[in-house]
Amino acid sequence: MISTKRVRYWVAIVSFLLLNLGCSAHTLQIPPNLALKQIGLPVYPNATAIRGQELMDSSKLGGADQFQAMFTTRDDLSRVQDFYAKHVPKNARKMVIPLGFTTAVAFQWYVKNTQKQVLFEKIKDTTLIELQSMTLSFPTSSQSATPSAQP
Repeated sequence: MISTKRVRYWVAIVSFLLLNLGCSAHTLQIPPNLALKQIGLPVYPNATAIRGQELMDSSKLGGADQFQAMFTTRDDLSRVQDFYAKHVPKNARKMVIPLGFTTAVAFQWYVKNTQKQVLFEKIKDTTLIELQSMTLSFPTSSQSATPSAQP
């Protein structure tokens, strides 16, 4: 008799392999100001750049292109929140996320197929600011149904 545990194990492995067939992911370190152009928000005054990066994922099901820019400041979280509240669109959704020892605040909104977000949290005497933009792409029915032109 085959154990249920063993069947689940093999189903998980086969599912993982099938879902990851044809997938790729790339991360590029880019200047934070280049990422900000894609995100469309200004840098908080007195903020210091930590990093910028572009993450690209693709699979047979579609892809995602994400830009991130991270900054820090010694200013209080409420000042940073007030600054970005004036710069995000009116339809941006505000979220408060408790993270145990700290609380993060984020504004999130959509522009067509792109999700944009600014998140900030206070860690000791530093406020971390993370701006990001993620664009999703899906294959059209003609792309997914067209056979490969390989011999």
